[in-house]
Amino acid sequence: MLNRMRIVLVILVIAILATTWGMAGTAGAQKAAVPKPQDKFAIGEDEAKQLLLLIDTDKEGKVSKQE
Repeated sequence: MLNRMRIVLVILVIAILATTWGMAGTAGAQKAAVPKPQDKFAIGEDEAKQLLLLIDTDKEGKVSKQE
């Protein structure tokens, strides 16, 4: 009777571990499938810097009202 209880207990523990491991793998796969949103500020930053360099005609590092 005691051996039978040990076998059932070992099978139960293995089943719980397998289920937990399977759910963790599924959650990781779902996170990997979702694309990360791009930062809209970072996308336009280079273009904004280029425009400011074009506007700054006297190359003093500042844009005046006349420029």
